[in-house]
Amino acid sequence: MKKMLSASIVTIALMVLIGCVGSAPAQNRVVISDSGFAPAEVSIKVGGTVEWANKGTTLHTVTTADFDSQAIRQGGAHSRTFEKAGTYAYFCRYHPTETGTVTAR
Repeated sequence: MKKMLSASIVTIALMVLIGCVGSAPAQNRVVISDSGFAPAEVSIKVGGTVEWANKGTTLHTVTTADFDSQAIRQGGAHSRTFEKAGTYAYFCRYHPTETGTVTAR
C-alpha cells in the first residue's frame, strides 16, 4: 500500500511540474544566414521571446521602428520579449533585402 501511495504522489508531482513548465511562453529561434532569416515569419504568444542567432559570416542586425539589435557578430545572438500584441516587421540594416516578421498574439 505504501508503494502505491508513493507512486501516486510522485505521479501527481510530475503532472504538476509538467503543467507549470508547459505554461511558460515558448522561445522561438530565428537563424540568420548570409541569405536571410529562417524562418522569416514567426508567430508567438504575447510575452514570448524570439532569439535571432547569427550563423552567417558577416554582421547582421534585427531592426524595426521600435528597436534595433545593433550589430550581431558571427556566432552571436540577440533576443527580445514581445509584451504587446502586434505584427513587427524587421530587416537587417546591412542587408535591407533580408526581412522578416514577428506576430505576437
